[in-house]
Amino acid sequence: MVDQFPESLEQRIEDAIQRPWAQVIQFALELHPTPEPIISAMLVRPDDAFCTGLRLVGRCIANGAAVSVDINSEVGDQLVEFGVHAPSRARERVGRLLADGFSDPPTQALRDVLHHRWLIEYGAGDIISKLNEPVLTLEVLANLLENDRSVFFIWHSLKPALCAAGDAAVRVIVDAMEPDTHETEELVNISSAFSNFTSTSVSRELALSVACDSRLPMQVRLRAYTLAGLPLDDQAVEMTVAGFRHRDWDSHYEVANLVELHARPTEFLAELIRDEEIPLKRRRDLAAKISIIIPDAVRRERFFRENITDPTIDKDVSITLRLFAARIGDRQVFEGLVEEIEDLPTEHAATTIALFGHFPERDLAERAVDLIRSRSMLPDDVVRIVSSVSTGMRYIFEMDFGFGGALQSAPPHPGIGAWRDLLDEWAERADLSPRAQL
Repeated sequence: MVDQFPESLEQRIEDAIQRPWAQVIQFALELHPTPEPIISAMLVRPDDAFCTGLRLVGRCIANGAAVSVDINSEVGDQLVEFGVHAPSRARERVGRLLADGFSDPPTQALRDVLHHRWLIEYGAGDIISKLNEPVLTLEVLANLLENDRSVFFIWHSLKPALCAAGDAAVRVIVDAMEPDTHETEELVNISSAFSNFTSTSVSRELALSVACDSRLPMQVRLRAYTLAGLPLDDQAVEMTVAGFRHRDWDSHYEVANLVELHARPTEFLAELIRDEEIPLKRRRDLAAKISIIIPDAVRRERFFRENITDPTIDKDVSITLRLFAARIGDRQVFEGLVEEIEDLPTEHAATTIALFGHFPERDLAERAVDLIRSRSMLPDDVVRIVSSVSTGMRYIFEMDFGFGGALQSAPPHPGIGAWRDLLDEWAERADLSPRAQL
C-alpha cells in the first residue's frame, strides 16, 4: 500500500478504528515517508469516546513515524487531555504511550499532570523516573504526601526516581511526619513511603536519626531501622526483642524484618525462638522465615542440625524447623515427619504431605497413607489434608515465604494411586458436607 497506493491511505481514515484496518493503517503510517498530512487529517476528524484514532496516531509516532516537532507536541497534548480523565484501562494505555513516545522531552502540558496521584501508576511514575530530575521528583513526592490519603504510600514506578533522589527525598518524607500536628495513624501511613527506597540509596545516618526519634510511633521507627540496613545497633536489638514480646503485635509486627539485619542473624534467631516471653505463634512464624533470615544454604543447614532436636525449643517451633529442613531436601527429617503424621497437629501434617513433591518415592507416600488412615479427623481436618494431597502429589512446593511459596509443575507422584484411593474413601464420609465432598 505504501509503495504502490500511498494516496489511498487518506481514503481509509474512516476505517482506522476498525480491525484489521487499524493495524494496516498504523503500519502504513509508520512506513510512510511523509505521513504528516494524513495524520493531520486524522486529528481533525471526529473520534470515538475512547479516542481510538488519536491513540493509533500516537502509537505510530511512538514507533517512529516521521513527523515534525509541532505534530508530535500536538498529539502528545491531546493524549494528555484525554488520559487525565480516561477510564482506568484506557488511562493505562495512554500512560504507556506517553512514556514511550512523548516524554523525551515532555511538553508543559505533560509536566503539569505528572503530579496527579491517580496517574502515578499509569505512566506518570515511569515518566518521572525516566526524566530523573531531582526537583521534579521532590515536587511530585511532596504533593503526593500532602494530598494522597492512602494507607500505603508505595509507588512502584516512582521508585527509581525516589532512590536517585536519595536523602533529599527521605527528608521530604521526614518533614511531612510532624509529630505535633499529625495523629499516630497518619504518621504510620506516611512512613510507609520508606518502602520505596533501598537501604543503599539513603545514608545510614539519616535513617538512624529517624529511628532514634522517640517522638515518633514505634512502627515508624522500626521502618526507619529497616531503611538504615545492617547491622542493627544495640538500641534496635532491644527494640526488636521488646517488639516480639509486646502484646500489641499490630503495632510491632515489623520487628520481624529486623532479624535478618542483625550482625549475627543466626545466633539472634536461635535466641528469639527460645524466648518464652515471646508468644508461641510469633516464634513459630519467625522460624518459618528462616530462608529469608539465613539465605546461605550451608549456614541454614548447620542451624537445622544445631536446633531441631534441642529440647529447650518448643515442640511446635521444632516441627516448623523440621518442615523447612524437609523443604530443602533433608530426607531423614522428612521420613521422621511421615512416621509422626498420625499425631502431628493438622496444619503440620498437611504441610508434610504438601512437601511430597520433593520426595517422589512410592513407598514413602504409601506409608503416609497407611498412617493417616488411623488418624481421627474432623471434617475440616479432612478438607485441609485433601488440599495438601493435591499439592504434594502434583507439584513441587517451594515453601520459601513462610508457609507459602510457588508451585512448580511436576509429573504425578509415584504414590498418587494410594492417595487417590484414600480420597475416594473419604468422599463417602457421611459427616462431610456436599462442598467438602467435592
